[in-house]
Amino acid sequence: MAQEAQTVSLSGDVFSAVREMAIEFRFMPGAKINETDLAHELGVSRTPVREALNRLVTEDLIDFRKNYGFFCRTLDLQDVLHLAEAYKTFHLSILPHVFERAEKSEVEVLLASCQQMAEHGNEMPPCEMARADQAFLHDVTMLTKNPVMAQINNNISARIRFLRKVMLEGYVCKRAYFSKQQSILEHILEGREAEAKDVFDDYLTIDPSEAEKALTRGLGRIYLQGAH
Repeated sequence: MAQEAQTVSLSGDVFSAVREMAIEFRFMPGAKINETDLAHELGVSRTPVREALNRLVTEDLIDFRKNYGFFCRTLDLQDVLHLAEAYKTFHLSILPHVFERAEKSEVEVLLASCQQMAEHGNEMPPCEMARADQAFLHDVTMLTKNPVMAQINNNISARIRFLRKVMLEGYVCKRAYFSKQQSILEHILEGREAEAKDVFDDYLTIDPSEAEKALTRGLGRIYLQGAH
């Protein structure tokens, strides 16, 4: 039993590590992933690495080509704009369920957290802002009490996180970004669905020209740092 638990833990650790690498494009976009090199880097055998890559294919974070192997997904402007549109549409569609099912105490806890982050927002680096953004949208989705909706959010969130992180670097007043989160929660708390929807729409809207600039910056950084 102990050995089985250790194996499960190892597989989970490898999956988490490779998933983070895929999300952050530590593999070169469109490039073949060398399983042997990756296993060596992580200090494990190829078996848990292959298991992790297969799981990531089901999350659309890694591509698989029959007879060729695993490849890092590409960073294409049209693809990320489609993801951004789906992300916004999804969150606007779940708002009625949030208003129906969210408990006041839950929203108050989230609001207190947002207020605290807003106070220190200008000091927060983009990578932490991206994680805070991801956590906020996850927490709002969880207010629906629907685990399937949470799963959908987490999938799209992982696939679009890199772009949102690069775009967040352009925010001069980061505190204002967190203030939008705060405003959404205040509207939920007060039962103002139309107002919450308007702020949420603004919060999740991505300008195509800004997305293109962010994508160019992101790709430049990936190639400069020399991803796998």
